[in-house]
Amino acid sequence: MKTIPNNIQIKIQSKSAAQNDHTAEIEQEVSGNIIVLAAFAPLLVGVWVAACFVGAVMMSDGSVNLFQSWLSAITPMF
Repeated sequence: MKTIPNNIQIKIQSKSAAQNDHTAEIEQEVSGNIIVLAAFAPLLVGVWVAACFVGAVMMSDGSVNLFQSWLSAITPMF
């Protein structure tokens, strides 16, 4: 069985350590991006809800008509 010279072993070990450092940096970067995405998702949903509400008020000719239409849809009394 052949033995690997010491200088080659050191190069292999240092390359492996450098790759581990790069992998750790990439994992931190991906984790940071996921946190940013998770923070902005509720914001986007909130903006979408507000836009839908404004559109509904405009289509129903005011907030009173919107409320009456909503009540009549929920309960058959109105």
